[in-house]
Amino acid sequence: MIGADIVRDPVRIASTLPVAPPIRAHVGQAPDTAGATTPRFWPLDEPGYLTRGQVKGGAGDEAHPGLDIAVPVGSLVRASAGATVRQLGDDPEYGLFVLLEHTGGYQSMYGHLSRILVRPNAPVPAGEVIGLSGSTGRSTAPHLHFEIRREGVSLDPLTLVKEGR
Repeated sequence: MIGADIVRDPVRIASTLPVAPPIRAHVGQAPDTAGATTPRFWPLDEPGYLTRGQVKGGAGDEAHPGLDIAVPVGSLVRASAGATVRQLGDDPEYGLFVLLEHTGGYQSMYGHLSRILVRPNAPVPAGEVIGLSGSTGRSTAPHLHFEIRREGVSLDPLTLVKEGR
């Protein structure tokens, strides 16, 4: 065969870039009031950085109804209160998301997940792991989008949740 005598050198991958170790999310403690149904608990065990807060009344891309919290992919995302899984799915903006419905007209939404760990209409106690953080949908880096609404109106989660549990 023509070219059969041509042997390529084995491919060598040489890089000076550091290789990041795998990310392992740790299991945290559930809130003391596991039956609480008003969103009051921080949804992450991992320390994160607030990269964007709530912006009300902005036009188009300026409006932002929740918090963006930078955390590594695979960080545990917990229900901020007891609830029922109202909706979950894959949205062009929020990527993989979970919407929880709480009593008193409250809803909490968790977006840009890498994995969803709950089922539709399932009851979820406060502090239960509902997903893993990621960078799905319209996202430029791994983070959790965390949103709280009451009667359809966005609230600033920082006015309700206890940071750091």
